[in-house]
Amino acid sequence: MNGEENENLWDQILLARDSGDEDRVISLSKQLSDAGDYRGSDTLGYVFENRARRISIESGDINRENYITAAYWYSRALSQGGGYASHYGLATYYFY
Repeated sequence: MNGEENENLWDQILLARDSGDEDRVISLSKQLSDAGDYRGSDTLGYVFENRARRISIESGDINRENYITAAYWYSRALSQGGGYASHYGLATYYFY
């Protein structure tokens, strides 16, 4: 993918996020991440972190599976050049 295609994909992710379509956000973010863009990985970390928090609150137990998945994506974002948000997300994982 080139820079323009990445930007188009990023715009689609933002629209899907704004509409609340989590499955589409995940699918598009994986594509962006596979293209080497840290924003896709960072978004996936954020989605899985929020999912883990939501499930943890609902069940009363820590949702380890989604926290571990979030940590994976935040780590990948860092390896792709991610900045503060990726570091913060990974630190949140270690906190929980």
